[in-house]
Amino acid sequence: MGPRTPRDFEVFPHVERIEGRISGEQMLCGRGLVNLYRAVATADAVPATLSTPASITSAALAQSDKIAEEALDIFVTCLGRLAGDLALIFMARGGIYLTGGIAQKIVPALQH
Repeated sequence: MGPRTPRDFEVFPHVERIEGRISGEQMLCGRGLVNLYRAVATADAVPATLSTPASITSAALAQSDKIAEEALDIFVTCLGRLAGDLALIFMARGGIYLTGGIAQKIVPALQH
């Protein structure tokens, strides 16, 4: 999992690394959403006021916190990148299925 856009290059240096790297596993989960939220806040030099995946997701979907919105947008973009990579690797022919607790709660963001 690596940065691609200029904004990614601003935010990714602030993403907490596990064993020296940023992996899809650690970013594409509830803890990863919190990590992204903190990274966006740090990159913008503003305080991170939310601390749970649920509060970040709610604020992002309600469009009441710009940091949460951007964190969720980066999350969804990274999820799409990884899903696309895996579809190519495994030659998915029947579609891609997103499962887990977060996917069902962020359908509007995924549709966007």
